[in-house]
Amino acid sequence: MLLSQAASAYGKATIPVGEDPKDVAVNPKTNMVYVANFDNVAVIDGSTNTVVSKIPIGDVNGWAIEVNPNSGKVYVAGHLSASILVLDASTNAVVATIHLNGRPTGIAINPETNTIYAASSDVMEIAVIDGATHKVIERIERDGDFRRISMDPSSGLVYAGNVQYGTVDVIRNMSVDSFRKSYDAQIDYPQAIDVNPETGRVYVSDSDSVLVIGSDNDGHALLERVEVGGIPMGIAVNPETNMVYVANFDDDSISVIDGKTNKVILTPWSVWRDRDIFRHRRHGGAHPLQQAQQISKGQKVSF
Repeated sequence: MLLSQAASAYGKATIPVGEDPKDVAVNPKTNMVYVANFDNVAVIDGSTNTVVSKIPIGDVNGWAIEVNPNSGKVYVAGHLSASILVLDASTNAVVATIHLNGRPTGIAINPETNTIYAASSDVMEIAVIDGATHKVIERIERDGDFRRISMDPSSGLVYAGNVQYGTVDVIRNMSVDSFRKSYDAQIDYPQAIDVNPETGRVYVSDSDSVLVIGSDNDGHALLERVEVGGIPMGIAVNPETNMVYVANFDDDSISVIDGKTNKVILTPWSVWRDRDIFRHRRHGGAHPLQQAQQISKGQKVSF
């Protein structure tokens, strides 16, 4: 069955965005969504969920993307070019290129200080960039393989998905020792991550789902596991609308999760039935379809 036919049959839809979407970012002030593709950035109007523009970036293999809502700048990790491309959202054009020591896999931004953090897994470092000058001002070495990082400006915490150890590391003040502060959230492959500063919830991608992690004064805890499309590689949260956008690499699509209910409101129909059954047998617990029904009814789900 074609994906479009399945979507129509199940009352759901997709947003075609381009070749191999790997990450997604949201500007909460403009409600515009940016998707990093292999050779372009797709711009989605969040009010209509339609693609309104595609910005060419060359064959850099856009691997990660983040936006500073205060400056209106969009930052794209050029994996093949070992650089960060800076886009001006008002003109939809590349205005600067920041060269790094390695191939970037993750970007985080503190909009209050206009500081950008770029993780390169091949050289195991995070480059700290001044957003005003587009210059690297510090390089922090660390252990592990971090593909995505995200910052909560309200708490000053940086969250990094460590695919080497299957953990999410909580980083304070970007110090090397703080990378040891991690917790096990039952994650196979935490490749994408983002945080909602309004709710304090952290969203982490796994093999075929998104984990919702809550935080308070006592620490962090797994709240929900939400099934999405095939191989989620990018997550972005709009704190103004409390919507979570997930870039599904294998489906060339975007899933949209309502942060209030943790329910998917826009997603491709799942064609991974055999894989879902395998995952159910491997991890135990309820089948993903049963989990979705439990979540929709507000019931507690065991993982």
